[in-house]
Amino acid sequence: MNIAIIGCGNIGFRHLESILNINEFKTVYIVDSSKQSLIRCQNLASSINSSYNNINYYSSIKELNSNISLDIAIIASNSSVRAALIKELYSKITPKHLILEKLLFTKISDLTYFLNFFKEYKSKVWVNQWLDSEVKYLSNLIPKNEKFNLTISGSQWGLCCNSVHFIEWFHAMSLRKKIKITGYNFKNIIEAKRSGYYEIIGSIKASSNTGNTLLLDSDGQNNPDESINIDLLSPSIKISCIWTDDRLIGHYVDQEGTKKQLKEKIEYQSQRTHKVILELINSNKCNLPSYKTSYEQHLLFYPLFNEYFKENGFNTQNGIPIT
Repeated sequence: MNIAIIGCGNIGFRHLESILNINEFKTVYIVDSSKQSLIRCQNLASSINSSYNNINYYSSIKELNSNISLDIAIIASNSSVRAALIKELYSKITPKHLILEKLLFTKISDLTYFLNFFKEYKSKVWVNQWLDSEVKYLSNLIPKNEKFNLTISGSQWGLCCNSVHFIEWFHAMSLRKKIKITGYNFKNIIEAKRSGYYEIIGSIKASSNTGNTLLLDSDGQNNPDESINIDLLSPSIKISCIWTDDRLIGHYVDQEGTKKQLKEKIEYQSQRTHKVILELINSNKCNLPSYKTSYEQHLLFYPLFNEYFKENGFNTQNGIPIT
């Protein structure tokens, strides 16, 4: 199998960690303009030293041989350069499968542009919104015929950069029925962890046309452990837990009033990517949402973010400063 990772910062590096442990022969093409990132990847590959791995390193897509047949390409750059990288890659090579990181782009116009762009090519495009597959245990506690209310709350958990994970989970639990934004209350803009990007303090409300509701609430308090509160309520089940690092810890109460403890593991990216790769190789599909599904989810909140940044003096002609 032939795999390319374009952008090997923190997330790209985690993708590589996982891929290198696939016990099948593979050629991996690593592309990053940062020499430091490439050296870090080289050190990782050397530490594993597997006969299954043939690793190649490049500082730009231009250096890739156009005759390469790519089974899977992962673009793990930040959102501001992703559009340019996709165009550059497809001008040389059309991968069979493309995996994109969220948030997809900084420009709203790019969302629609690439919806049409990908229709012209035969590769399938997926977005790395993995939460639904990681919390199936919680989803399965709710009877399929029951309406539910999902509340995500906490301090500075990334309303801009992480909402799309929870919207994907909500969308999946609502059986992919149409969802809409029903309200929002933005209070402030703060600097994000990644230099040059920002986050919004506030809340977003959404609902499905089947009557399910979603509340995303990120306040401005300090949050050193980066925990997120998850409350999921239906007529017969009440679930309350905290997501900290790689753990969901809490409890649920069933219809009889019986309280049961919850302690579930959330896998790191370095423990997930190889599973997605093997799914795509073996079945031509995976549990990540398609580009079209993710596109529709991004369009729910991108206009809201764009308008709020404009109202607060940001020039959004070149994109919203979120990633």
